[in-house]
Amino acid sequence: LMKIKRKPMHDEDKKKADEDKKKADEDKKKADADKKKADADKKKADADLKKAEADKKIADAKKKLEDKKKAEEDKKKAAEEEKKAAEEKKIADAKNKLEEKKKADEDKKKAEI
Repeated sequence: LMKIKRKPMHDEDKKKADEDKKKADEDKKKADADKKKADADKKKADADLKKAEADKKIADAKKKLEDKKKAEEDKKKAAEEEKKAAEEKKIADAKNKLEEKKKADEDKKKAEI
């Protein structure tokens, strides 16, 4: 009689142990899924960071190129302004020479009279 009474108790213990194991397995599955998700999130964050860094590199390169272009344009402009100033000086010098020659001619004429 004692044996019969113990057996159902043993089954109940086994049932509880099975349930505990099942729960532990489910918890592990959930933990694994959470870890997988965390890993995926990290991968995505890393990829986003890489993309942001690449975008920054591209933006920096574009800015450098634009700055270089602007510097070259400024240099060209300065050279053109210098050329223009030199031509204006040439013209002014020529005008002065012409006026001096005119004045000299008039003085010479006056001197002859």
